[in-house]
Amino acid sequence: MSVPAKRAPSGDQSALLRQMPSVDELLQLPTVAKLCSEIDRGFVVDITRQVLSQLRREIAAGEVSAH
Repeated sequence: MSVPAKRAPSGDQSALLRQMPSVDELLQLPTVAKLCSEIDRGFVVDITRQVLSQLRREIAAGEVSAH
C-alpha cells in the first residue's frame, strides 16, 4: 500500500508557518513566564509544543487561512 505524497504548502500557508512564534518566544512572554512560575514549567512547554504542532497541522490542511 502506498502512502500519498505530502503537498508542498502554498505561499499563504508558508507565510503563516513563518509567522508562528517558537516555543522559546512564547515562554518569554510575561503571562507565560508567570504561568511557568506557578505550575510545572515542563508541563507548560509540553502543552505549548502540542498547540503549535496542532496549528501547523491545521495550516498544512488548509483549515487556517491568512484572511
